[in-house]
Amino acid sequence: MKKIILLVVLFIPVISSKTDHEHLKPPFSEFNFALYGGINFNVLKGSGGSLALEVNSNLTDEFRLKLSLGYSRTYSLESYHVKTFSYDEFPGIPPFFQTEEYDVIKKGYDNISTSLGIQYIFNFKNIFPYIFCEGGYNIIGTKIYTSNIESRGYKSIEEVPEDFRKKHVEEIIGDSFRMGIGTGILYPITSLLRLDFRYSYHIDNRIINVHQFMVGILFLSK
Repeated sequence: MKKIILLVVLFIPVISSKTDHEHLKPPFSEFNFALYGGINFNVLKGSGGSLALEVNSNLTDEFRLKLSLGYSRTYSLESYHVKTFSYDEFPGIPPFFQTEEYDVIKKGYDNISTSLGIQYIFNFKNIFPYIFCEGGYNIIGTKIYTSNIESRGYKSIEEVPEDFRKKHVEEIIGDSFRMGIGTGILYPITSLLRLDFRYSYHIDNRIINVHQFMVGILFLSK
């Protein structure tokens, strides 16, 4: 008898869940759009702005598939000294050699990102907390910030000091892959608009990992 009661208790949530979800819409039967703005930062390595456009569609009442396109600027604080040289050569004029000495203090990364993810939404009547995970690809433009720049000119390579003769080449990152996990809260403004507060942490395989805070407007389909 105890075993029968236990089985009934265990199956009640399953039966209730099926009953509650009989009205479920078919997958991909609705599409919502959202616009976001915010900041991303690493505690030790600077902060930058972020913008994103996102579309999501229903898989079930709770799970949604989301696709986003965004832009962000991230900064990495650096601290190293560079000694290098360059030369120019024109017809009829002897080559002109120039040494350059400077400190690299920061690198900036302009990221154009696409990402695909899964979002799970909790229905708490007046607010809708959610969690999500996503993976993405970045196209990156790199900018080098320097200070204490000094340069000198020489008529021949023999005059260039020995410690300047090795040409310095900066590592320029063109793309990367990332994954992110996060959480947020949707707050209804009207029946078709929701305010979205979102936090996520992004792990990148080429550049720095960042925290990201975004605020957005979600436009619901009818």
